[in-house]
Amino acid sequence: GDVCVPCGSGSVPSTAGDACVPCRSGSIPSTAGDVCVPCSSGSVPSKAGDVCVPCRKNTRFVVRSSLSVDSTHCEKCHAGQQAPMGSTHCFPCPEGTYRGRGDEHCIECPRGYTSPAGSPSKESCKVDIASWLSSAYDDMMPMMI
Repeated sequence: GDVCVPCGSGSVPSTAGDACVPCRSGSIPSTAGDVCVPCSSGSVPSKAGDVCVPCRKNTRFVVRSSLSVDSTHCEKCHAGQQAPMGSTHCFPCPEGTYRGRGDEHCIECPRGYTSPAGSPSKESCKVDIASWLSSAYDDMMPMMI
């Protein structure tokens, strides 16, 4: 008689049960291995296709839709942006910070410098006139008394 063999990672039996078919993009086999189930938003199938893994830090979950199929993947955030693990959005670094492509997180500008939100490099940090004037004023106050 016929011998049943389990389908490999990332695939399930066809409706007729005579072949294994890969799960569509963004899906993995159910625990029972009989149907494909979609990964939750912010997660994609592992390389092996057997478990869902959250998008890494500083990447965002993206769904690309086309007429025939939706595909999901994790896309790197641009410089000047950051994202927590499993995020569907990249967020601009706050004012006074920057994040280059290889940086793990948004980094504060040196003291006395500031930058606009979403700054992509240390070169975006410019002298913060308001903070400079304020500290100069504080330094001069004792002399005026």
